[in-house]
Amino acid sequence: MEPPSFLSIPPDIRKLIYLFASLVKPCPVTIIPLSRSPTSTAPGEGEALDEDACHYKLRRQRKQAQYNIKNEPDCLCPAIPKQLLLVCKLVHAEVQEVLYKENKFVVRAYGGAEGLDILGSLSTNAIRSLRHLVVRLNTGGCIRGHANPSKNSRCQFCHNVLDEGDPVMRSDGRSELTIHAWENICPRLSSIVPGNLHLEFICDVGDAEVAKRVLKPLDSLPRLRECVIRLGRQPDAALLSLARSTATRLKTGRAEPQGFRFFSLPAEVRFNILQHTNLGPGGDFLPEFGPIHVSNGKFHQRHLWAGGLYDDSRRHCCFECSFTKLHFSCPFYHTAYSPTCKCRRLPLELFHVNRQMRTEASKIFYSTNKFVFRSYFNVTQAMLEKIAPEYLKELRCLEFEIYGFQTMTWRRHAQEWDSLMTFINDNCDPSRLLIKISIKEKLEFLERYYEMDFNMHLVRELYDGYVSLARTVKTKLQGLRDFHLSLGVLYELEPVLEKYVMGEAYDSKNGNQHSKAAHGFELYPDAREEFRAIPPWHREL
Repeated sequence: MEPPSFLSIPPDIRKLIYLFASLVKPCPVTIIPLSRSPTSTAPGEGEALDEDACHYKLRRQRKQAQYNIKNEPDCLCPAIPKQLLLVCKLVHAEVQEVLYKENKFVVRAYGGAEGLDILGSLSTNAIRSLRHLVVRLNTGGCIRGHANPSKNSRCQFCHNVLDEGDPVMRSDGRSELTIHAWENICPRLSSIVPGNLHLEFICDVGDAEVAKRVLKPLDSLPRLRECVIRLGRQPDAALLSLARSTATRLKTGRAEPQGFRFFSLPAEVRFNILQHTNLGPGGDFLPEFGPIHVSNGKFHQRHLWAGGLYDDSRRHCCFECSFTKLHFSCPFYHTAYSPTCKCRRLPLELFHVNRQMRTEASKIFYSTNKFVFRSYFNVTQAMLEKIAPEYLKELRCLEFEIYGFQTMTWRRHAQEWDSLMTFINDNCDPSRLLIKISIKEKLEFLERYYEMDFNMHLVRELYDGYVSLARTVKTKLQGLRDFHLSLGVLYELEPVLEKYVMGEAYDSKNGNQHSKAAHGFELYPDAREEFRAIPPWHREL
């Protein structure tokens, strides 16, 4: 008995087979002109796949650069079986539908029509099948447009050379060619199904006039499912407003709604609304962006503190601003509007509306957030002194990150710590305040000293620093609401010092208002005995 032919299988089953036949790549597909990749095999006439755009390959390169890994496998993305397009008309149509519907495509301009003309060569059925599309007229920083605040020679995300980025689009000859090509090609996308396409449009411009010209062709598109627009390499309020209004119009089919009289609402409603902006912890951002980090006297979003104690050059991103995960349209770094971004960008504009808005926004900001200070104590005090006294009274949670070189040389820092605690007691409200102290030690550093038989002297220095800072908190902050201590070593000393500050009945894991998740000896039960247990010379304080 002969097996049934492929075309005799029900269409739904055939589509599942196509999915399992590697027609869908787990990372975005960059379509480039054949002239740019003469060795690639085209999925369709006049198209080629950019193998260097593979997310897994970029991740492998990044790991090799950071961790010196040499034996990582090559690209994990399977090759698209483009031979299926040549079987017959029916299979060609089904494969094309799955190919364009399920994959994420990236089209990039190369100083004119080259690259963009690929959109003009697509069939109407292919355009109607599109669900995710990135159009890059130009990007800066690196060739993929990632942000690089560290200003190194290579991108910290994909390790491409930074000077490979395109120049900013201005009213010059090269830009005019690209804009003219975009104006001619964009109407081809008008055949997409309304409400189906996720569009990410990236074009770094030099001024608002050029921005309006490159955004004007988008008016020919039907309603989009989602729209991300990036217009600049640095934050710019005027360009951001233009990007937001365009993206809103493309997604909803209408202009941005008119505002209303915010101050006509009751006060408790206004405060509730402000708490659900990025001013407070109820905003639309990832949980790790909740604490407000303060470094060198400035507020920052959460950082990757890889470069040292006071290095704020490597900032963290949610990577939700772009559905490709490869391109960078983060509003925190660029002039970009991305409704899917989960970074925490403080709405500082609210502080400049009027005096009443500034007062209410400041109250929400200082009373609902946890502030993590990572600076020398005198720098922290100087920063707090700049805050108005009425807002200092609103502070509820202060965390201080202290590092081993400070506790091992505590005599140099004790006076500054004493002054800082005195200032907090005089200007804040200790009865409503949580003080958290997180001491960060590098255990490998301590173990190296331990092997050199200097361990007893080192541990004694650390112990004296711990006791001294706890004694200062006890004497300066009378009536403190809660006190949480996380030590770098001597974990079993944590509850002892907490009870010393707050009283024998205090349990930080329950707390008066704020509870501590766990003590260090519970988090690190396998730590060396020398660096975990209470030292033998400890006596009642």
